[in-house]
Amino acid sequence: MPIPNLPDDVLLLILQLLDLSEFHARSAVLYPLLPLALYLVYSLVYANLRLADTDHVALFLAHVRRRLAAPAAGEEATCLAGTRRLMLCLRDRLSPSAYADNCLHSLFSLLPRLKVFKALEAFSSRDLTALNQACGKTLESLELVLASDSLDRPTISSFSTLARLKSLSVTFYGRGRDVRIEFTDLGVLLPQVTYLKIMFIEWHCSALAFFSALTFPSLHFLSLSDTDVTSHPVLQAFFSRHRAALEILDMETRPEPICAWSFEALHTFSSLKKLTLRWVPDPGFCSQIPAALEELCLPLFYCRGRHTIRTTEMASYAKQWNFLDILRARAPRALKKLSGRNVYVGPYSTLLDWTKLLDHGDLVVVRRFMLLAAALEQKNIEFLDWKGERSPRNARWSTEISIANQGESNQPRRVVVLRYSK
Repeated sequence: MPIPNLPDDVLLLILQLLDLSEFHARSAVLYPLLPLALYLVYSLVYANLRLADTDHVALFLAHVRRRLAAPAAGEEATCLAGTRRLMLCLRDRLSPSAYADNCLHSLFSLLPRLKVFKALEAFSSRDLTALNQACGKTLESLELVLASDSLDRPTISSFSTLARLKSLSVTFYGRGRDVRIEFTDLGVLLPQVTYLKIMFIEWHCSALAFFSALTFPSLHFLSLSDTDVTSHPVLQAFFSRHRAALEILDMETRPEPICAWSFEALHTFSSLKKLTLRWVPDPGFCSQIPAALEELCLPLFYCRGRHTIRTTEMASYAKQWNFLDILRARAPRALKKLSGRNVYVGPYSTLLDWTKLLDHGDLVVVRRFMLLAAALEQKNIEFLDWKGERSPRNARWSTEISIANQGESNQPRRVVVLRYSK
């Protein structure tokens, strides 16, 4: 009976339904399927390559060359040409001779249909150029770690081959040999990139070249994370080039870089629909919220116990309410959702969780959050906790909180009375 012409992953799912524990008893039926099972495992392994060391790359290439030299090499070549994903964790410091044979260049040349590439260690400019030249026409998702010597003029120019790239993640990390790059006349467009994620661990000349030379005209999502960021005019210029198209901005940064990057011009992001912050903004931030913003996501929390009065958490808590009170009074007309997020806010603080708040929160805190929810609901703004849950009764209620006795046990219990606000 001929095997149906189905995709490999579908055939693998079908084989998973077979009871292989009875393979010996039913060998007459299942044995003909064994070559198919081996072929599927073989091809799917090659479709998603993961190599953990440059020495492994060299060994893998030696294996491929032996198979290509064999009479039945056609099947092997087909499997390798079908590779769609490649992840490399190149511990080059443990393998100082790994680059001697240009093994990465040879590997990239054998992957003509690669779509997803992820590197967990910094690449040299030579290897990054080889990747772009060999696989740039098919790559759709790229994750890189860039050291200070990862970008030079040929490497930056090679990014122009990434015509189909849609997602780009870059981590600036690693100290290498400083390379002086004259980038004033460089300009590379990546027209299909809609998702860009940037993480700063170290600011160096590769970051300077990246933000100066690359432009993403279709960029809709931008995520920024930092642990060590230095202010530089090229960052302001980068935001100026992209603020008109951005729809989602995720700021995983401390407040200071916002001032350093001149984000007082945030209101000029005319297309911004969602803004996510890792920190509680100042009250003056309300005046910088873009008019088109529909969703604002930030840490929402409350403090526990009197011992937190002298901590910075209480100061952040007070700052939070200064901002929320102004936001309630001056909410942008387009705003539809105010939501909390799951980030660490301190050892004595608890993220806003409606269920826990109503059961265990301080009565004054409960009433304050509920009144805010009711006020926002009157403006058709959803108020969500960090789990994405809405406030009770869709927040169309004001609150009265009291302590009552619980039946015959005469034990105090919490009573939250919600009264509808007409």
